Amino acid sequence: MPGTEMLSESEITKKLEREGYSNISLQRASGRQQMGGAAGTGQQPQTAGVRDAAGTEMYTGTATKDGKQVRFQVDSRGHVTEE
Repeated sequence: MPGTEMLSESEITKKLEREGYSNISLQRASGRQQMGGAAGTGQQPQTAGVRDAAGTEMYTGTATKDGKQVRFQVDSRGHVTEE
């Protein structure tokens, strides 16, 4: 379905920059931790992102927009909600 593709973190950051945000700090919304990789590989545990009812991964972040520091939530479809 058009418009339902999931964006990667880097794609979300680029989209936010196009919308006038700068100094973007983006992280997955807190969730449970899961181990990344096989034991002994030196990989750190990864936080499993929070997903909404539709399965869209949620992120939180801070950025500068119009000269002001803002906090926001954004989903992996690119929908931004400033707090």
